Amino acid sequence: MSFIVALFLITQLNSSTVCDCHFQKNLARAQKLNYEESDHIFIGRVIERNEDMSFKFEVLETFKGEDLEYVIGSLTDSCTMRPNDDEEFWLVYTNRPDSDGFITMSQCGLSRSFKSPYLLKFISPPPPLHPMDPTLQLESELEYSKHRTEVLEILNTEIEQLRKWKELKKN
Repeated sequence: MSFIVALFLITQLNSSTVCDCHFQKNLARAQKLNYEESDHIFIGRVIERNEDMSFKFEVLETFKGEDLEYVIGSLTDSCTMRPNDDEEFWLVYTNRPDSDGFITMSQCGLSRSFKSPYLLKFISPPPPLHPMDPTLQLESELEYSKHRTEVLEILNTEIEQLRKWKELKKN
């Protein structure tokens, strides 16, 4: 009996900490859906990260939502993410700031940093580097650079599409 209770508790704890994302299979459809479902979309630069896990963006360009100068984000559950580095640029899809002025960035969405623009649900991660063998190191660096260029092109195309949707919404 105690085994069943322990199994139930482990299952409940696991289900409460795992993020349950439902991804589109097609990146273009996911981009359109994220655009439609997000209240606020912008490019921002991380200017502050705090010990309470909050962070602050300087908003550089707004594609959807109110033009704000700064936005403060926070971690609210296991599905939210937080920037790792100050001075990092991000494309952010988010909700309207809540009554306390905070936003959240869902791991299930398309928010991502320019430094690490990999959407693992659509694009495989970069290959690992081989630091011991110089020949393999060079090959893996070239492969990594090629892969990074591809994902940056996807990010750039997405930003251009967001600019087009913003213009269409104005008219």
